[in-house]
Formats: sequence, C-alpha cells, structure tokens
Amino acid sequence: MAQIKRIVVHCSDSGFGNALLIDKWHRRRGFRMIGYHYVVLNGYADYNQMVSTRRWRFLDGSVECGRNLDGDPYLQDDEVGAHVYGFNRETVGVCLIGRGGRFTPRQLYALRVLLNELRHCFNLAPSAVVGHCELNPAKSCPDLNMEHLRRYLTDYDKITLLLNKYWERLD
Repeated sequence: MAQIKRIVVHCSDSGFGNALLIDKWHRRRGFRMIGYHYVVLNGYADYNQMVSTRRWRFLDGSVECGRNLDGDPYLQDDEVGAHVYGFNRETVGVCLIGRGGRFTPRQLYALRVLLNELRHCFNLAPSAVVGHCELNPAKSCPDLNMEHLRRYLTDYDKITLLLNKYWERLD
C-alpha cells in the first residue's frame, strides 16, 4: 500500500472512445482491466460517430470511472492503475479522449474540475499534476502544456482562497 503522490494526465491517442472501449483495448494488450482511474470524454463514442461528425454533446466533458478508488490517500493492490510504467503504485491516471492536443473546451473544463477534486481529496499541490510525457520522455502524451495547466490550477487555488476568506467575513 503506497501513498498517492501524483496525478498523471494522459490522452487516448484516438479521436473517439470511452472507459468501456479503453478497457477492451487494454485487455487485448494483456491488462487485467482499464489502466486509468478516470476518462474524460469528448462526445465521440466510436469511430463511425467520429467520422460522421455526430458528436453527442451531452457526453462531451463527461467523466467516467475506470479503476475504482476508495477515496483514501493510499492505493491498495486492487486500486493500482496500469498507465505509467514504474509509477503506477503512487499515481492516479486520468485520460482525455483525443490526440495531438485537440481537446474540447468542455473536456478541459471537466479536467480542471476533476484534477482539483482529486488534489483536494489526496492533499496534493498543483505541482503533483504531471503529464505522462514528464514521467516517460519517450511519450508526447497528453500533448498539453503542463506548465500552463499547473498555473491554471494554482490560479484556481488562489481564487478559492480569496473566496473562502470573503465568505468567512460574512459569517
């Protein structure tokens, strides 16, 4: 049992998908089940839907659970993901459906909300949010500017702190 130290952001390297489809892909590669803990959808569930450009807007930005987490800051054996070789025992994996840094505004908003929830749940600083490429330089995933994302999370923390101080004065 190891303490959660980081949240790793990934991309699916496909223009479509969901947790069920990624589970299928990962099982074909010999995984026990999906390797990620969370998947942020882009509204394209399958290839045919993507090719026909019929996005399900109500699914764009939805977050699906992959591997279960029980909410404490430790990963038991059944919670350990399979998403970043050498770091799985201490990380939570989040996958954005998409490739080449092409994610929808709804996905990026949902990612920010999810990352902040996870950070607060596990008491992690914005610096604990990393891209797969930062732990494995052979990868480009998630094709996001991670420094920009971490600054975005830091700004969110500052705004939250200011709002909390404001609300405390009103009590």
